[in-house]
Amino acid sequence: MRQFIFPVVFVLLLTLKHIIDKSSQGMGEDKKAFLEKESEANFVRRQNIDNLPYIRIKLSKLPMGVYEGDDERIAYDIKTSEEELTALSEKRILNLSGVSNTELKLTYGPANLDALSSYDENYTRLIFNLNRLGLALFEAGLIKESEDTLYYACELGSDIRATYNTLLDIYSARNDKEAILNLSAIAGKLNSLPAANIREHIDACLTSMEEEV
Repeated sequence: MRQFIFPVVFVLLLTLKHIIDKSSQGMGEDKKAFLEKESEANFVRRQNIDNLPYIRIKLSKLPMGVYEGDDERIAYDIKTSEEELTALSEKRILNLSGVSNTELKLTYGPANLDALSSYDENYTRLIFNLNRLGLALFEAGLIKESEDTLYYACELGSDIRATYNTLLDIYSARNDKEAILNLSAIAGKLNSLPAANIREHIDACLTSMEEEV
């Protein structure tokens, strides 16, 4: 029963993190200025959101259906993630990390807030399932497939630390400094709360690698 509950709880925690990220954007502002901006945002007319940079999942880039083992937990994680990713490939997905609800309303109008929030939630589900699939493949010993999955998540802007940590384990095992430097460049573009910790871990990995030379 635990294997069914944990993914749901994890998705809820990720969604809560995104909500906190958005809320924290406004909390650092002067309260009066924030309230004025919020009031202004509530009167913005609906804007066209059809041409936003929606993420299109490329299922062809993912190692679907490669697991042939008999571990029930790994099989469950892989099968469930593959089903979720396939379903998400038909939905609109937006990475709105670091963008507050007030900013969304100011730019696109409050009438679009529910839709945009839904697209952002789809993004949270996307990076969660890419992470779960990649970790399950890694545990199954399918290292190349795990690497491809987790790197794709990073390309899409994932800020899940386990995604980066597992990639670092893979790169470090083959002493691939170039791959770690590339991962560092990707992490440098993140603007969410876990970003600093991710970059710190990558820097520590690079330092350790240089000390061993």
